[in-house]
Amino acid sequence: MTAVLLDLIQPIAPISPQTLGQDVYDRFQAEPETLAIAVVDDDGRPMGLVERNAFFVAMAAHYGRALYALRPICLLMNEAPLVAEGHTPVGAFCGEVLAERSHEVMKGFVVVTGGRYAGVGSTLSLLHATSDANRAHAEEMTRLAETLNQARQEAQSALAAKSQFLAV
Repeated sequence: MTAVLLDLIQPIAPISPQTLGQDVYDRFQAEPETLAIAVVDDDGRPMGLVERNAFFVAMAAHYGRALYALRPICLLMNEAPLVAEGHTPVGAFCGEVLAERSHEVMKGFVVVTGGRYAGVGSTLSLLHATSDANRAHAEEMTRLAETLNQARQEAQSALAAKSQFLAV
C-alpha cells in the first residue's frame, strides 16, 4: 500500500493569526517535539506556518521579545508555507517538492484535506516514510532473488537429471 501524506502528519492543534507571540512561545516550550504550528483562519484554512527555529531566532533578536511577545503571530508567521493535499502519495510529493521548492520542506509543511487543515508534516516524517519504503523494497527484492535462486537450482537439478537419463 502506498503511503500518503495523511499517514505522516502530526495532528498538532493550530493557532489563529491573532494568537500572541508569548502564547506561541509558551506552547513551543511546553511541546518540545513540535517543530511547526499551523496558523488557520476561522474556517480551518491555512494562512501560515510558525516554524520553531525561526520563531526562537526572532524572539531572541535584539528587542525581539519586547516586539513580538504581545503582538499577533501573523507578524512572524511564514505567510506562504508549503501546503499539500493529504491524499497525495509520499513519493509524488517528494518528487514535486524536491524539483520545485526543496528549501521549503525543511521548514515543515501544512497538510490539508479539502482545503482545511489536517496536520503538519516535517522533513523527519518524510525521511521515515522513504526509509520504510526503501526497506520494504529491499525486502521484496531479497525475496525475489531467493525465489529466482531456488528456481535456478531446480532448473539445474532438472537439467542434470535429463542429462543423466539421456546418458543411460
